[in-house]
Amino acid sequence: MIPGEFALIDQPELALKVRCQLIRNARSRIQAQYYSWEEDSSGKLL
Repeated sequence: MIPGEFALIDQPELALKVRCQLIRNARSRIQAQYYSWEEDSSGKLL
């Protein structure tokens, strides 16, 4: 991934690998944002 970009990774093993790679490549800090999507009424609405 390129800094400032985002990607939806819906495969748990791949998501962990990508996070680990981003942490290893970080120069001074990391900024991470996560969303947990559920099959409930609000998840279906969004």
